[in-house]
Amino acid sequence: PPGLEDMTSQLKSMFSNMNTGRKRSRRLTVKAALKVLKDEEAAKLINEDEIKNRAIEAAEQTGIVFIDEIDKVTNQHDAGSASVSREGVQRDLLPLIEGSTVSTKYGSIKTDHIL
Repeated sequence: PPGLEDMTSQLKSMFSNMNTGRKRSRRLTVKAALKVLKDEEAAKLINEDEIKNRAIEAAEQTGIVFIDEIDKVTNQHDAGSASVSREGVQRDLLPLIEGSTVSTKYGSIKTDHIL
């Protein structure tokens, strides 16, 4: 689902710059140092696999698909070469609508309960 990729990329970008593996010295107030320490420790607690599994489960159980390509699902014979593109969109959307298992880069998602 589109939201899954966005959520994962946002989490990665949010925590990627926290700990680069090298140590550096800097002067901070105690208040600022506590915030940096809290952020670094929070980054250590995040388990990407668990986030992916929870996101897949949420998509399977409470997912809603917004079909903004609905005009391309219909087969218009007067469109010429655009029908190839429309057929591809139709081929990709119908399994979602019918309720099947869709393969994503994060794993398989069952679309039985996706509206």
